[in-house]
Amino acid sequence: MEKISVVDDNMTDFQRFLEYARKKEAPQVLCSIVCEAALLEEGEGISLMPVTTVDLPLQKIRGYQDVLNAAGLLGQDWELMCITMLEDPDGNMPSAIDTNKRLDVMLALIRQGRADKMVMFDRSQKFIKLGEYNYTNMMH
Repeated sequence: MEKISVVDDNMTDFQRFLEYARKKEAPQVLCSIVCEAALLEEGEGISLMPVTTVDLPLQKIRGYQDVLNAAGLLGQDWELMCITMLEDPDGNMPSAIDTNKRLDVMLALIRQGRADKMVMFDRSQKFIKLGEYNYTNMMH
């Protein structure tokens, strides 16, 4: 299975993520799973519960608000957005079938507690590393 995350050492926010993704010449689709988060009973870590999925061609994304609008998140509770970029190895726009397969892989990673394999952002567009995040600040 291909590696599905796209991160550089200077990742700080969603805009930086877009800049990094746009350096590639191949057409790409942003695949996203928006999640609610709950603290685990032990107080160590979180449990993610998917709320919705979004896929958008990179060229249609000007900023974070475009992804939020596509997800229809107005008035919904959510804490983290898990994101990967999908590109076709032949340089074509990824198909709907490939995009759905990617979203299925992402959902499986979340169910397996391996969401840290994806790029994540919080509601304020801040890049999140699960192991370094103060989980109590994430909750409303």
